[in-house]
Amino acid sequence: MKAAVPVYLDQQTFTSLKERFGYVLNPIPPRDDGSPGFFYKPVLFPHHVVAPDDRLEIAGLPVTVIDQNHGSSRTLGFRIGDFAYSTDVTRLDSAAFEALAGVRVWMIAVLGWKEHPTHAHVDKAVRWIEQVAPERGVLGHLSPMIDYRTLTAYLPPHIEAAYDGMILDI
Repeated sequence: MKAAVPVYLDQQTFTSLKERFGYVLNPIPPRDDGSPGFFYKPVLFPHHVVAPDDRLEIAGLPVTVIDQNHGSSRTLGFRIGDFAYSTDVTRLDSAAFEALAGVRVWMIAVLGWKEHPTHAHVDKAVRWIEQVAPERGVLGHLSPMIDYRTLTAYLPPHIEAAYDGMILDI
């Protein structure tokens, strides 16, 4: 596919992306024959999110933006109807939990078994899922330090470990 990938980000993230990886925002024109240039890079099409708790519509679906603490920075989580996705998060405030109330499926990124300054760990994610009480919790973004079978055996029945190629019907 030759189209730019849409990304949704706040101004701080956009500025950092532009400074550190500006090439992803500026496509290198294809050659006269239509083939990409030698150093052709992937291209992102940014959509700016003004503030947390913004309500967006993406592909006709309502999306709520959730402010998340990533340790030394902020990240955005997204609630799309009854599904929520929280990646790169170590702390959530009361506004985040309010935005998650009533969600049916919540996917949370976890880095490992032990506490980490920028990512949730297994027990923290399980506590969050128990607090929000979705029908289904999914732990993803798993590091190689987490054995899938060990994690699966550890989790309560309504929480599962994500795996490559997993499809969530929501």
